[in-house]
Amino acid sequence: MTSRCLRSSPFVFPALALFTLLLGACTSPSAQPAPTASPASAASEPQDEIKPFTTIIKGMTTAEVRARLGPPASVKAFAAEGITGEIWTYTVTTRGPVRQVAAEMQEVPYIDPIDGSLRMIKEPLTKTEFTRIHHTFELLMIRDLFVESKHLVTSTRDIR
Repeated sequence: MTSRCLRSSPFVFPALALFTLLLGACTSPSAQPAPTASPASAASEPQDEIKPFTTIIKGMTTAEVRARLGPPASVKAFAAEGITGEIWTYTVTTRGPVRQVAAEMQEVPYIDPIDGSLRMIKEPLTKTEFTRIHHTFELLMIRDLFVESKHLVTSTRDIR
């Protein structure tokens, strides 16, 4: 009687197929291989280049900041309302996404399958777009201490 009910129900086979699919997708994390990164690719990660800027904390001395980040690209002194200090600027450029974009259209001949005549159609011509991400970090240094920071991000694109 059970086999007759299974054969007659239109929902049994789709339900069994879904159950099998879900059961096959559930594997333990240890059964899946861990992604490995080669030392060369790990060193070129964009986040690695800006990571030192996340390690500085308010209250660090200028010597500690220089030890972690190196010398700034520029230093601008200021005086406002009796407070003197400096704004240190660091710039870091990282590689952004590389993608194919339609740069222009070109005419391509094709033969019409219905009447056999030669016609021209426009087809996109793709080129590679390179993106560079520019990070500018401005650090406010007052009385030999790191007080505040600002992070500006811009990008440029180059199509070749």
